[in-house]
Amino acid sequence: MIENEFHLNNIAIKKQFQGKGLGLKLINSVIEFVKSKKGNLIFLEVMHDNESAIRLYEKNGFESVGKRKDYYTKGKHAILYTLEINNG
Repeated sequence: MIENEFHLNNIAIKKQFQGKGLGLKLINSVIEFVKSKKGNLIFLEVMHDNESAIRLYEKNGFESVGKRKDYYTKGKHAILYTLEINNG
């Protein structure tokens, strides 16, 4: 957290536990943490082909705001997402 902005670097759910709502719980925990610190913006990057993570973020109000070509390795691009938090 830098001032009122939070950068989510990494979350992961082990393959055997995916599809059980744990990712949603993690995202909600991050959002609540940011709210508790009076933050108003969350940033993250996700690999362009990580469809389940993209669905999770978009379902929870994150908006795509850009792309970083070859961010992970050549041919592995990052999609940038943000979520504005209403603390009022």
